[in-house]
Amino acid sequence: MKKTILAAFCLMGAIACSNELEYQNDSRTVLTLELPGTTKTVLGDAQDGVRPVLWCKGDKISVNGVASQALAIEENVPTASFVFEKELSAPYSIIYPASMVKDGGAVITLPSQQKAASGDNIVSGSMPMAGYSTTESVMMKQVCGILGIRLKMGMEANLIRYVEVTALGGEPVCGDFSVDFQNSTLSSEAKDANVIRMEVQKALSTESASAFNVILPAGVYSAGFQVKVVDENGRAMVRSIKGSRELEAGKLMLMPELTFVPNSEDKGVEIATPEDWNSFATAYNAGEYPDSQIATITADLDFSSGSADKFVTLGLRDGAKQSPDGPAKYFAGTLNGNGKRIMNLKSDVPFIQAIGTGALVQDINIDKTCSFTPWYGGEKQLEFGSLIGYCSDGTVKNCTS
Repeated sequence: MKKTILAAFCLMGAIACSNELEYQNDSRTVLTLELPGTTKTVLGDAQDGVRPVLWCKGDKISVNGVASQALAIEENVPTASFVFEKELSAPYSIIYPASMVKDGGAVITLPSQQKAASGDNIVSGSMPMAGYSTTESVMMKQVCGILGIRLKMGMEANLIRYVEVTALGGEPVCGDFSVDFQNSTLSSEAKDANVIRMEVQKALSTESASAFNVILPAGVYSAGFQVKVVDENGRAMVRSIKGSRELEAGKLMLMPELTFVPNSEDKGVEIATPEDWNSFATAYNAGEYPDSQIATITADLDFSSGSADKFVTLGLRDGAKQSPDGPAKYFAGTLNGNGKRIMNLKSDVPFIQAIGTGALVQDINIDKTCSFTPWYGGEKQLEFGSLIGYCSDGTVKNCTS
C-alpha cells in the first residue's frame, strides 16, 4: 500500500525596519494513507512584505528514515503531496531535505560548502526543516537561520571567488548534527567545524549590493561571526560581528552592507615543490577542493628529479590522457605563479590540461628547459599548449612559455 503525505507549507517573513527579517512558520503536513530524496525549496518573490517558501520540482522529504519520491510539479507551490513506496507507521519523524539524512534518519549532515543563489534567494535544498507527530497532522519547523550578507565592490569590479563565515566562538556550523524531532533543534559536538564557505564565482557591481544568504544552525554564537571575502587575485577583506549573537530558527539576520576593500591576502594552497604541485593537482581533479580554490606558486618548480609519468596536470578534459574515461573537471579557480619558473618538465600533457569559466592563471613562466610532446595525434595536436591545453572562457595573464 502506498502512503501519501500532503505537506501544506508556507513560511513567511515580515520585513521590518531593523536588520532582522523573521520567517514565521505556519506549516502543516497532513498524512493520509500511502508511503515509502534532494530537496529544493526556494523563496518566492516578496508580496506585501512576505517571502513565501515554496516547494519545487524534485523536492524530497524523509519520514522515519525513508525518502519520498521526488515531486513531479511544474510550478513552485506552497502545498505538495509526497508519495512513498512503502507503508509507514506513527510516530512520524520528518526531515527536509531527504538528501541531508543519514544513520536511519536521526542525523543530518550540513555541508561545509554552500553555493550562492541567484538574486536574494537560497539554493534549493539547503534550508533543513524537521517535524514530529503521532497523528496525521504535522507542523514542520525550521532548524537553521540565515546570516544575510550584502556586498558590493569598491573602486573596481573584480570577480569574487568566495565568502567565508567563521563562528568565532567555535560553534559547529557544518558536519553531522543529531535531530531532536519533538523540539525541532539540532545538536553537535564536532570540533573544528566552525567555518562555512560559500562559492560565489561572479563579478559584483560597484553601485548596488548583491545578496548572499549563508545558512547556519540556529542557536547562540557566543563570540559572533567573522566574514572573509576573497577576490580572484587572492585579495581578502575580513570583517567581524563580535559579541554574543542568537540566530533564531527561520530568521534572517542581516549584516550591515559591506563594500569590498581588501585588507589582507589569501594565498590559498601554497606550492613550493613539484610534489606540492602533484598533490594539489590530484586533489583538485578529484573534487577535494572547491571549484574556486586559490593556489600560489611560491618557488621555482624544478621537475628534473621526477619522471613524466608522475607529473599530474591540473584540470581534466573529457577524453584526455589522465582522464580517458572520466568526466571533465576544468580548473575554475586562481593560480598565481608569482613570476616563478616551471623547469625541466618533460611531459606529454600540458602543465594545465583545461581551464573553465572564472579561471585566472597568471604570472607563470614555462622555462626553455621544459619540453612537451602531445600524447595524441591528428588534429587534436592543434589544441595542445605547453602551459594550457584547453581554455573555455578562462583568463590567462602575464604568462610565458
